[in-house]
Amino acid sequence: MTLSDRDLSQMDTDYLDDLPEGELRPLSKQLLADLKEARERLKQSPDTSSRPPSSREPWQSNQSSAEPSEEAPATDDLSALDSSESSSDDLPSQDSATPPAATGDSGKPKKAGRQVGSPGYSRNLTLPVTRTIEHRPDCCAACRQSFADNTDYRPWNARFELELEIGNAESPKLQIEHSRHDYFSATCPCGHQTRAEPGRGADEDGWSVALSEWHLCGPRLVSFLVYLSLSLRASRSRIQAYLRDWLGIYLSTSTINQCIHEAGRAVAPVVDEQLIAELKAAGLLHIDETPWKEAGQLFWLWVFVSAQTVIYQVGKRHRLVVNQLLGEAFCGLLMTDGYSVYRIFPRRLRCWALLGALGTQGPSTVSVPG
Repeated sequence: MTLSDRDLSQMDTDYLDDLPEGELRPLSKQLLADLKEARERLKQSPDTSSRPPSSREPWQSNQSSAEPSEEAPATDDLSALDSSESSSDDLPSQDSATPPAATGDSGKPKKAGRQVGSPGYSRNLTLPVTRTIEHRPDCCAACRQSFADNTDYRPWNARFELELEIGNAESPKLQIEHSRHDYFSATCPCGHQTRAEPGRGADEDGWSVALSEWHLCGPRLVSFLVYLSLSLRASRSRIQAYLRDWLGIYLSTSTINQCIHEAGRAVAPVVDEQLIAELKAAGLLHIDETPWKEAGQLFWLWVFVSAQTVIYQVGKRHRLVVNQLLGEAFCGLLMTDGYSVYRIFPRRLRCWALLGALGTQGPSTVSVPG
């Protein structure tokens, strides 16, 4: 979406009538693009997109749950079964089955959520702010006219960010920098008020995390969390303890996990373009697969290793996984086991370690086609 809810709330028919034709045309194109995107989102459902079934409207959920299943017995059979095998004396009463509602000191039912007067919990951070970064809008979101130098900018929001400072070769260091980002708004001569907001990437199917600047951890700190998790094999709780003991900051395990997943989405285009191109150009490539459980389902973890590149791919145990990464025109040597999927490549080597493990099952031959 190009225009936010606040931008649309400032527009009415009088505002559009007062706009010149040169400014009305770009605004009409933005409104048309947002309208098409909104219509596409309205058409999405758990059956036509990656949305979970819990996102259905309440009336649709009730209709789907009210439909009788094919294996359910008929109503007459259920009534006969109840009358023959059970009686009303064996069933619990409605009063005993319904749990009593929680009541306060005054005898009235308690409201959901935190009660008035109870202590709250929030992020506890005592690091001083080392620098302040200001963000101002460059042009009006409606008429796209640039703001003048004497524009009156007014602050409307702010956020804090933790970033890792590593210094340089002359002065190496490892410390946390605490920054404050201030966001300003400005009013255009056309009457529209535009706000500077943190950047946010578009939503993508298959990803449960969003790419947004509205985040506590900066990009260098996120890279450090990924290094601790993948290179040093540290768990989320160990990473949390390291940050607390050595860098003096506290991050929840859920925040650490979210940062790692966001980094995976951020580098996905790099994997699709640069790393895959390096694999295809490799002279010798090792491939292997192993079972991998994810969300209660059995998948396979594929590993593609060259002299300088490593790619992990989670998917089914099918030749499509290999074809999507390498294609069928891979010209280098392939070092694999005896899985039949790899036999579509003519220049293939057998792994000596696997041959040694399978030596008791009979002789094996290794050939390298020219």
